[in-house]
Amino acid sequence: MGLAYFADDWGLVTINHREELYLARRFDVGLRHIADDTRGNEAALERVAVEIQRTLDHFERQFRSVPVDRLLIAPTPRATRVAEFLRTRLGVEAQDIDLRDVLAFDGDAPERDVQWRLFHHFGACLRHEAKSL
Repeated sequence: MGLAYFADDWGLVTINHREELYLARRFDVGLRHIADDTRGNEAALERVAVEIQRTLDHFERQFRSVPVDRLLIAPTPRATRVAEFLRTRLGVEAQDIDLRDVLAFDGDAPERDVQWRLFHHFGACLRHEAKSL
């Protein structure tokens, strides 16, 4: 499974399989490029699609036995068309993540902007290390 995360000025794609990180790749397209509501962000979305396609192609050449069957898009503070764009351009199953759908929160669940800002913290809290050093 792949995951795409977008900071303000950059994006990150990771590929995991059976709790192992196989690949992480950063690229220079971020939220300020793709979250523009105008049609001017088409070029930025196309750059994202190209970067992710290159990453997937490289990964498939290196790890033929590990399929990337789905690409999750990490929470963003405002709506983007990334998942929809990748589904049409790459033919990959791409899906936006809303942490409220997969985690239980005491009290009020965090809104999109909080999910985006604290995404890595949520991930770190869920991490489980079976080996001790």
